[in-house]
Amino acid sequence: MIECLYLLKEKRWDEAIVGTIFILIPFSVRTVSMPRYVIGAYIPVFGLTDLAAKFPAWIKKVIFLCLAVIELYMFWEWLNHNFRLV
Repeated sequence: MIECLYLLKEKRWDEAIVGTIFILIPFSVRTVSMPRYVIGAYIPVFGLTDLAAKFPAWIKKVIFLCLAVIELYMFWEWLNHNFRLV
């Protein structure tokens, strides 16, 4: 939802509305289906990349490093059949 609020602030009304719809649809069904809808929706991703483009380079590197560590942890837990987050 943060990216949709950013798009509203930037007055990109169409993208913000469609992005909000893509986020709210899974909540009307159940939260288990959230990844399926969010991963397939590129509008919120475009909003996040526009927002991240304004950060300094060192913050982008820190964010990338944190995301990479989280991804490696999730992959490791998945391989060891200890993944209890889902």
